[in-house]
Amino acid sequence: NLSNDDIARFEETFAAFFATKTRRELYQAALARRIMLAPCNDAREILEHPQLLSRDLFATVEYPQFEASFEQPAFFARTASGSNQIRWRAPMVGEHNSGAASRDIERRRQMDQRAGAASLASSQQRHRIYDGLMILEFGSGAAGPVSTRYFADQGARVIRIESTKRPDFLRMLLRSDKDPSGLNSSPMFALINANKESLTVDMTSDEGRGLVMELVDRADIVADNFSPGVMDKWGLGAAELRRRRPELIVVSGCLFGHSGPHCHYPGFGGQGAAIAGFNHMTGYRGAEALGPYGTITDSLSPRFAAALMAAALLRRRHSGKGE
Repeated sequence: NLSNDDIARFEETFAAFFATKTRRELYQAALARRIMLAPCNDAREILEHPQLLSRDLFATVEYPQFEASFEQPAFFARTASGSNQIRWRAPMVGEHNSGAASRDIERRRQMDQRAGAASLASSQQRHRIYDGLMILEFGSGAAGPVSTRYFADQGARVIRIESTKRPDFLRMLLRSDKDPSGLNSSPMFALINANKESLTVDMTSDEGRGLVMELVDRADIVADNFSPGVMDKWGLGAAELRRRRPELIVVSGCLFGHSGPHCHYPGFGGQGAAIAGFNHMTGYRGAEALGPYGTITDSLSPRFAAALMAAALLRRRHSGKGE
């Protein structure tokens, strides 16, 4: 572990070097060298970001009450087969409080009450909604594992493929000295991966990859949050898996997606928060950017990924096709 003096010395050295470069130069070097260094973008820079533009992230939405239009994200998670679009603008306060809307809200409330009463009456026989579902999960950290935990909590069998040579870095946080291995006592890891199973596999060996492929053949969803190319290296890329099993749902939670000029840029929530503008909005005017507490994009993105997986499962129920 570095001492505070060591950290201060490193910061001083980096600050002196950064002062000789523009932000654009530093970011271009980070892209070329795959270094996790991100600019603290403002709104204008977000709208002009080549990666976000290449993926058609933004849509123009008209707001007649303001006599203006605004650029806003059209999606936060996307499918390979479908298109994403904004169907209508956000309503003004009270805009939908018409008689028809009020009656519809009341009818839905009554239906929910009846459904709740029926559910309570049959609670002893109730099953969790994802009983029987199997998810095979690769990756580390929080963004991917949080999205699959929703399914584990609702009955799905989630099997994490892990490595003893390169363990999930969350296993290394706040570990207990009472754990001899140091890998099974991280409260952060336990919180995010509750109700899951883990299997350590050597993915560099033919035997290990063969074992994993047997699990793929039994899975409903294969999920990962690696950088693009890692799963392909093992023969587990989305295209190959879908050719093998067209009904399979494959989901990836990498920082920038699998297409676009910057898709191979590596990063976690810290870089995502800076690029997405959260750092620019925090801190004091004229002072350095502080950023939000924690890795905010790692907390936001799993919710969208989980909703998309649920939608893909619903679609498969009707069509038999994966996604």
